[in-house]
Amino acid sequence: MQKVPMTQGRIVIPNAMRKKYGLADGEVVLDDRGPVLRVLSVREAVQKVQALAAPYLKGRPSLADDLSRDRAAEAAEAYRDR
Repeated sequence: MQKVPMTQGRIVIPNAMRKKYGLADGEVVLDDRGPVLRVLSVREAVQKVQALAAPYLKGRPSLADDLSRDRAAEAAEAYRDR
C-alpha cells in the first residue's frame, strides 16, 4: 500500500506503479464493484470480461472468424470484379 496525492478528484499513480502494472496514460479502467476501487489496465479488464463471457460462448461459432471469412469473401469478389 502506498499513500498517493489526490487533488480535484484526480489520483496520481506513481510512475513505478504504472510501469509495474502496465498502465499507460489515459488507458485505465475503474472497477468500483464491491467495497474496493480497483484500477485495471485495459488489457486486464478485457481479459476479465473475456473470462466472464467464455462459459456463455462455449460451442458457439466465433464471431471474429465469421467476420474474417466474410471479409475474405468480399475481397475475393471485389478482386474478381476488377
